[in-house]
Amino acid sequence: MIKKISLLFVLCSLFFANGGCATLDRQRDTELGLVEEEKLEVSADLKFEDLPVPYSFKLNKQESFIFQNDFTRMGLFKYIGKAKPNKIVEFYREQMPLYNWGLINIVEHNEIVLNFEKERESCIITLKPMMARIGLTIFLTPKSGPIKEEKGKDF
Repeated sequence: MIKKISLLFVLCSLFFANGGCATLDRQRDTELGLVEEEKLEVSADLKFEDLPVPYSFKLNKQESFIFQNDFTRMGLFKYIGKAKPNKIVEFYREQMPLYNWGLINIVEHNEIVLNFEKERESCIITLKPMMARIGLTIFLTPKSGPIKEEKGKDF
């Protein structure tokens, strides 16, 4: 009888220890980036309706600004959040075309820079890894065009 209880105790201990280890293993794997993350969702709190931001990213209001009038708009938005850089790149590659933005290029070095254009505007999105977080900067500006010279005027 005592052997059966001891055996049952050992089996239960192994079962619960294994379950706990699996949870710790999954947490460790997630932190190390070995577990596939879900897709990023678009935040409902957008500063411009056609500039998506990942849901979990928070705006730094002190370092951001907006200018908009009847003819033009521009803004600099600085966010911070947690996500893998490749997931953020994937997010913008999927989302920006839904708002009629065309991808011009992606530049990667210490930071990742995504350049998008619309008919009259340019948008530069910069991802800067910081410790356990990502700094996300969105810069919206009117697209510059060629300077037209007026005849008869010297500059």
